[in-house]
Amino acid sequence: MAARGDDLASGLPEGMDLDGLDEILGVQFGIAYVTILQHFNRSLGDIGLTPKQTSTLWLAAANPGIPQVDIARFFRMDRATMLGITNSLTEQGLLDRGPSIRSGRTVGLHITPAGAERLAAARQAVARHERWVKSPLTPEEVDQLFHLLRRFNRPREAELADAEAGTLELLG
Repeated sequence: MAARGDDLASGLPEGMDLDGLDEILGVQFGIAYVTILQHFNRSLGDIGLTPKQTSTLWLAAANPGIPQVDIARFFRMDRATMLGITNSLTEQGLLDRGPSIRSGRTVGLHITPAGAERLAAARQAVARHERWVKSPLTPEEVDQLFHLLRRFNRPREAELADAEAGTLELLG
């Protein structure tokens, strides 16, 4: 059986010692994130959407009138990042701001016909990308990974208390 770092070590320059760095879970998450993001960008390059823009359109299509703060909260993004995403999408004519599903005081996001068209193309590219992401894993491993990531991504009690107190800015 190979050690956990063997796969990572195979891409190292000769003689480089990781000194346990490959045993840090955050490093493994980071490398996986970069690998997935690079492939995503190649897969959706012609469509002209970032992962966060694609996800925002996806959720606006599924939830007409969703407040942007709800999307930001789900992805743990700060307000400024979310505002930049929605501004970019509205400037491209892919998203409109209008009545919220929640109340008259909150602004909601609505996908435009051009946004729906771009999202349809993005969904096809995302499906191809997801097949690539899952390709080194068995279906059982994919299920296990989803289970573990969902468990890991649950907000911790301390984070929830800090967020309610306004002392934690959730990041994306």
